[in-house]
Amino acid sequence: MIHFNDKDTLADWLKNRLQPDDLVLVKGSRGMRMEQVVQALEKG
Repeated sequence: MIHFNDKDTLADWLKNRLQPDDLVLVKGSRGMRMEQVVQALEKG
């Protein structure tokens, strides 16, 4: 298990490890605003 204290660190970690055609399930409450992670990944 890996823990991140903020969404920016999570997004950076994912960007450095994801490969083409990888799938990511983003799960969290609306209050966590996980869509920000998705947007960061989409920007590349």
